[in-house]
This record gives sequence, structure tokens and C-alpha cells, in this order.
Amino acid sequence: MSFLKFSRKVKESGGKPVHWNRANVDGAPFRGTRPPLLREEEIEQQVEQVDDVHCGLFDISRPNQRIGGRKYTEVMEGVVGGLYKLTADRIFIKAKDPKTQLFKVLVYVEWAEPFMEYNKE
Repeated sequence: MSFLKFSRKVKESGGKPVHWNRANVDGAPFRGTRPPLLREEEIEQQVEQVDDVHCGLFDISRPNQRIGGRKYTEVMEGVVGGLYKLTADRIFIKAKDPKTQLFKVLVYVEWAEPFMEYNKE
């Protein structure tokens, strides 16, 4: 799994900087004001994985729509790339646009974004 694509886009989360130097080892980027410059045994004692859970109803006819700071395509790229996890099946909804009277597709998605954090911050 390569996090290169995500490391170029995700620089901050929850108001804290995101560090990618150990993401390939831990399976998730590190989120915190200071990067994890610790020995392996210290990492095991002082760092834990947390998940930020998001949900959104995306109108896929609006490709630039952002929910939880992410576009639908970014969420799905994260899922396919192994960084994000779907927490429920996607739900596809056919809806009529009241302005244009044309049908559009909405997609309800729930996903979790994992981060490593110091457990005492």
C-alpha cells in the first residue's frame, strides 16, 4: 500500500499537522503537534491508533462537493488505497432535482480515517 498520493493532499486534520514518515509501518499517518521521533518500544507505549468517523450524502453530479473535507472520489480512493475504511455499505439514492426535474444519483457513505496519536496528549 502506498500513501504517497494521500501524503501530498492531507497535511492537517482536526487542526493538527499530519506526519507521514511512519505511515507505511503503522498503517496510518501520525497526527500531532510534534512528529513521533521515538524508538520502537516507545512508540508501542506512547502512541495509539484513533479513527475519525465521517458520513455524508454526496451528489455525484457535483464532483467538487466536499463533505468532511473530502470529495466523494477522494473518499473512495482512500478506501481502495487501504487508508480509509467503509464502516457501512454505501447507499445509492435516485432523486429528482427540483430545479431541473432531471434525475441525479446521491450516495450515502460512512467512512473512518485512521490516525496515530500520542496517547497522553
